[in-house]
Amino acid sequence: MTVTIYQAGDRISLILEGVLDTRKSPAIRKSLLEGLLAGNRLVVDFSRVTRIDTAIVANLVEALANARRRGIDFALSAVPLPVMELLKLSRLDAIFAIEDTPCFRSAA
Repeated sequence: MTVTIYQAGDRISLILEGVLDTRKSPAIRKSLLEGLLAGNRLVVDFSRVTRIDTAIVANLVEALANARRRGIDFALSAVPLPVMELLKLSRLDAIFAIEDTPCFRSAA
């Protein structure tokens, strides 16, 4: 697992890579919460993620709730099909703002 963070003004791009599972959940949670403290918009790029499990979904829901409380825009980007299927199964695809374009193209 790799986490890369880019900042452009108040926009934070959190680029995740690899298989994200329960063992990696604490590190993902920490990165999400740090990203929320650093700017007014956090976009989590999934273009390099191959799989996630429910622990990561829980991290995302927590981050979204924190973002809403703080008035921070929160979005997911470039969500691959296996991840989108899990979000749809959980009916969470309707609560997240989801963008098509990977962050690393606009953040590089």
